[in-house]
Amino acid sequence: MRSNRFWQRLSGAAVALLISSGVWAATPTPDGIMTFTPLNLTTGSGAKLEKAVITYQGKMYDMRINGLGVGGAMVSGVKVTAEVYGLKTLSALEDTYVVDLADSTESAQDEISSDDLWLYGSHGVRIRMYTSTPGITIAAGGDEVAVLLGRAD
Repeated sequence: MRSNRFWQRLSGAAVALLISSGVWAATPTPDGIMTFTPLNLTTGSGAKLEKAVITYQGKMYDMRINGLGVGGAMVSGVKVTAEVYGLKTLSALEDTYVVDLADSTESAQDEISSDDLWLYGSHGVRIRMYTSTPGITIAAGGDEVAVLLGRAD
């Protein structure tokens, strides 16, 4: 009888550990969300992604991006969004980022994304960019992308 209780308690502890490990392994929440000005692609040459707004800690800030663009089908109202991870302070966002077309395993939004582009900064900030517009590709003009705070006029 005593041995049976021991195994029940041990099984209960094991189940609790499995459940809690699933909670810790859940998809992380982005520290910020960047939204880009919607684009109209009227030619086959694409368009530059230059203006964005980041929502960080409940406030919105203007941003400028150098080195990114979108291309593909001619379509109006192309929306590009980015999830920002590892952002401890807003000033850490200003950086030169390395581009990577890596796996998009960090977010559950894969089912709405037609393309993922990852940017990695020297301050530990990671940015996952995606669009829900079919046939549109996000691309960098080179190996690096500059992100700056402030308005792009």
